[in-house]
Amino acid sequence: MEDKISVIIPVYNAAKFLPKCIDSVLNQTYKNLEIILVDDGSTDESGKISDEYSYKDNRVRVIHKENGGSGDARNKGIKAATGKYIGFIDSDDYIETDMYEILLKTLYAYDADIVECAFYRIKKDNITLPPKYSSGTPEQFNVSQAMEELIRNRKFTNMVWNKLYKKDLLQGVEFPVNRNNEDQVFTYKVFAHAQKLVSIDIPKYYYLHRDDSITGSHTYVKTMDFFENYLERLDFISKNFPSLFNLAQKDLLFYLLKKYRELKKNPHLDKDKKKRSLLKNYINANYRSLTSNPLIARKHKILLKIFKINFELGYYLFYFIKRLKKKKQISRNYK
Repeated sequence: MEDKISVIIPVYNAAKFLPKCIDSVLNQTYKNLEIILVDDGSTDESGKISDEYSYKDNRVRVIHKENGGSGDARNKGIKAATGKYIGFIDSDDYIETDMYEILLKTLYAYDADIVECAFYRIKKDNITLPPKYSSGTPEQFNVSQAMEELIRNRKFTNMVWNKLYKKDLLQGVEFPVNRNNEDQVFTYKVFAHAQKLVSIDIPKYYYLHRDDSITGSHTYVKTMDFFENYLERLDFISKNFPSLFNLAQKDLLFYLLKKYRELKKNPHLDKDKKKRSLLKNYINANYRSLTSNPLIARKHKILLKIFKINFELGYYLFYFIKRLKKKKQISRNYK
């Protein structure tokens, strides 16, 4: 295995975590790497730390740029990459020493375009939570099957950092700039370019869940980027994978209700209630399409009718049913 892997790491004010992240890449058992550190206008010591690593190891390249967000930083990294394969890592995370060797071996073995591994989620109390699966058995999918798994958030996830991509797939695909959770928008567009994808559920990536991160805070809800991201995905699916439209629409409905609940529980994020009104109006405006969706259960279609008459009542009934279902599940587990 002599093909070069370009590992792109967007860096912004991550001095506390950056050395551990970079060391975990430099210590990989697979050595033919190019580590591209994109300093996105950091105001702490991150830029200096990045430069110091480039002096120590000629595999490390540093790009300094004005702040433009992680999407813009990743785009700059992709353009600068010279490897045949591309990987992404967030600057506050780290990886096991054999992650890229295993991903590349799997990619070769299955002649795949994209390979994904499982990951550990680390909370602030340093407890590492195990992944859902850990059998280590690779599973291969065609693009339609992989897209379905991505929508269901099962064998594939929207994150970009636990994957290895053929660089050619990324041609014409960029991360959105100035938008939160840009991984989601990027991932399904790249998947659409692939023919064969492989998921291997061995956890090799360590994701640090920070309360002050975009996804760990309320920023994502406050900006309403999630709404734009999901609508864009639904439109993309309807045009390119019409057989998956019903599944994507169902996922959109439940996600919007989840975010509506978050806004309702945190009214300071939506003082004038305009954000909640936007979600409410969208669901009601698409009432006919939602109620004709065969994947949406009858009980939820009844709730949609109630939403039309009294959205707040339907909302409370929806979560009342969910709580009952959860209690029944807990009760069964104790028997």
